[in-house]
Amino acid sequence: MTFKIGHEHYTTKGDFKKGHIPWNKDISVWLEKECSYCGKSFKIRKCHITRGRGKYCSKECMIKSITIHPKTPADSIAVKFRLLDEYKLWRMDCLRRDWFKCQECSSKDKLEVHHVKLFRTLVEEFLSTYNQFSPIEDRETLARLAVTYKPFWDIDNGVTYCRRCHRVAEHRLRNKEKS
Repeated sequence: MTFKIGHEHYTTKGDFKKGHIPWNKDISVWLEKECSYCGKSFKIRKCHITRGRGKYCSKECMIKSITIHPKTPADSIAVKFRLLDEYKLWRMDCLRRDWFKCQECSSKDKLEVHHVKLFRTLVEEFLSTYNQFSPIEDRETLARLAVTYKPFWDIDNGVTYCRRCHRVAEHRLRNKEKS
């Protein structure tokens, strides 16, 4: 119990008196853990582990483990294709066609365009068509060729969903792929 300044029992030393033994004497609040990213040993408080922390020794290791993952050449070139102006135009065409409404719930908030045929599949087909080019060395050439590749810009391959419905649709697709 704490008292305000001026109260007869007020003390700056807290409630502990000389010779008092704390309840947690000889009980360590620190645990020794190993970093999931770099393998370095570090100490963390027990209470932090129950809050979902304690996997990484530093913020840098956490960021590296989240952002650095092995990408296939198809993944890295797909990112390049999504940055093209044609991709943005295709997205806007799909949104206009669907009257800027989610096709599941008719919401107009946080709209996204879902690929009926997976974009990754389209990129893999594109790369197999133009297999004479390396996805790593000839990225600029492949980006120029992608502008003329019709399946990328077919608006029938896009459906407008709100963020929530898009997640549901993606979840359905993943479950269908697993079975």
